[in-house]
Amino acid sequence: KDVELRWQLVGKLPDAVVGDRRRLAQVLTNLIGNAIKFTTAGRVAVEVSQTSAGTRFEVNDTGIGIGADQHQRIFQPFIQADGSMTRQYGGTGLGLSIASGLVKQMGGVITVRSELGTGSTFAFCVPLALASAEQAAALRAAAPTPPSAPEQPQTETTPSTDGAPMRILLTEDNDVNVLLVEAMLKDARCTLDVAANGETALAKFYAGDYDLILMDIQMPGIDGHQTTREIRRIEAAEGRRPVTVIALTAHAFERDVQRSLEAGCNAHLTKPVSRDALLAAIQTCREAAVEQAGLARA
Repeated sequence: KDVELRWQLVGKLPDAVVGDRRRLAQVLTNLIGNAIKFTTAGRVAVEVSQTSAGTRFEVNDTGIGIGADQHQRIFQPFIQADGSMTRQYGGTGLGLSIASGLVKQMGGVITVRSELGTGSTFAFCVPLALASAEQAAALRAAAPTPPSAPEQPQTETTPSTDGAPMRILLTEDNDVNVLLVEAMLKDARCTLDVAANGETALAKFYAGDYDLILMDIQMPGIDGHQTTREIRRIEAAEGRRPVTVIALTAHAFERDVQRSLEAGCNAHLTKPVSRDALLAAIQTCREAAVEQAGLARA
């Protein structure tokens, strides 16, 4: 695109702070990715500074900009400043909503300054505690020697295949169904996290590292198919390892199965799901991960 990407550390910054490295990276990746997507010429600049309120991150671009009447709406789910943007630039309008949620979870605030045609500046400030001298020293001691060749990104790691519990995200808005799945998996080697809707599922997907997602299709707001499509888009945009997604739905017709597969699901289970069917699907997922890890090592 011939767009320059630059970064700058402004003023005096502490050597080390204590915070959530993964969430910070996800918010920055989201904001920088958006800036690049909506900038056709010029530059995207990232600045980091220290303020009395915490560490401040700013992403500034020379892109298309956002009208003042849209500044508050763009942080809501499924909102883009102009409906035609979905057709021209793609995406579902969930990115800024997720970024805003992650910043709030870290105790921070996200803001926007923008005008149509003059670019945008998204900034967020989070209270990151200063690391102790011992923590800073440990970080410096543990810092790896710069590699002679690029390393694989962290998101390319394979799922746990060494007997560690499988990490499962269940998206389900019915409390009874959640209890049933929890009971079915009680003796299985897995850890279970629950999201009651698609937006929460995407936020947890951003912040977590799951081996399997059990995706309820009929949910309030964004449904399971939309959620799965957004997961696949995020994986492709950020180079993440594709997570296995199994659809859970009461619809059992062949066209329903096909819709789930077209949305990006790996398999389709019909409710009510039996314990044997659920455990068999999980075992298939585990075996596939083991095989993939073996091919990667080979």
